[in-house]
Amino acid sequence: MTQLLPPSEQVENVSQFFQIHPENPQARLIKQAVEIIRNGGVVIYPTDSSYAIGCKIGDKNAVERVRRLRGLDDKHNFALICSDLSQLGLFAKIDTGLFRLLKAHLPGPYTFILNATREVPRLLLHPKKRTIGLRVPSHPIALALLEELGEPLMSVTLILPGDTDPLTDPYEMRQLLEHQVDLIIDGGFGGIKASTVINLADGEPEEPKEETCFHTLLLELDTMEEGLKTDFDDLLRDGEASEPDAEFADVQPETEVVQIEAESEPEIEPEQEDDILGVAEAREKLLAAVAALEHPKPELSDEEAEALALAEAIEAERREFED
Repeated sequence: MTQLLPPSEQVENVSQFFQIHPENPQARLIKQAVEIIRNGGVVIYPTDSSYAIGCKIGDKNAVERVRRLRGLDDKHNFALICSDLSQLGLFAKIDTGLFRLLKAHLPGPYTFILNATREVPRLLLHPKKRTIGLRVPSHPIALALLEELGEPLMSVTLILPGDTDPLTDPYEMRQLLEHQVDLIIDGGFGGIKASTVINLADGEPEEPKEETCFHTLLLELDTMEEGLKTDFDDLLRDGEASEPDAEFADVQPETEVVQIEAESEPEIEPEQEDDILGVAEAREKLLAAVAALEHPKPELSDEEAEALALAEAIEAERREFED
């Protein structure tokens, strides 16, 4: 058997092995699994992308066990697995445009790297950037664990040192890791790809694991934007539609009725206007991210950076004067 942790750090007994239904998780087993997590246990569980290793977010010993088991350094971005979007704002700094972007793609197999708030434990943060990964899964077992736990779960993909793909067979996990973790949840064979990582924190984004993910999101945002425009075009052309009175529903007019378009345009609801602005803001963020990936800025010396800042300030004053 592969020995990943030294004997002193292995669990004394063989890890528990729960077979949980992937679509209708048994409440009794979910409660037992969460009790293991609350008591400092490290668990393997399925997500909508692949199997993952998780533990309680504030448990330093459990987090360090996960770090050593995966062979991760302190620069690795851990992920907080949240039950829904309402938890994201507690752990990450999210503006309106970014929230609408997240809402359009979560739940789903995406991990977004965001600027963390003070609620995130220091040991989970990137040491220099103060960022954290956040995702909302759609897998019933993961969601049941989160609902019973009542808080996010610290998590990383189950990729062992030296491997490039996640483990997929729960029985192989049991053979390799029965003395390394406290619980293995068998929810069937897992996926073979880790979640797509998208860095939307301040600064230049790191290249995502999926090369096309930024462009995919842009296409989806374009579709959303086009759909909103179509809705408003229909509204402006036809006006607000209303149902005819039931008393006159079967009465046919003797002469053709010519509908005259109203001179004033229908009023746009504030929520609809917010939707358009939110999509536009999200699209601008992604365009900037794509541009940074395709055309990275060259590193400047201190003198060059100072000269560039002075030139930008002069240009800004010139534009203000012209306006």
